Amino acid sequence: MTTEEILWNAAFERVEEKDDSYNYDEERAKERYYEDKDLFEHFAELFKPKAL
Repeated sequence: MTTEEILWNAAFERVEEKDDSYNYDEERAKERYYEDKDLFEHFAELFKPKAL
């Protein structure tokens, strides 16, 4: 096999990876954190012991 054939074949073997740098799982985890935080703060207000 010649160098030219090796280079020709290598040109078609390259895998172009998709640039998916946006992490949807991380974004959803952040959303759930703030939703849960708001919910727990609301429950804390409901069950706060009343000062006598």
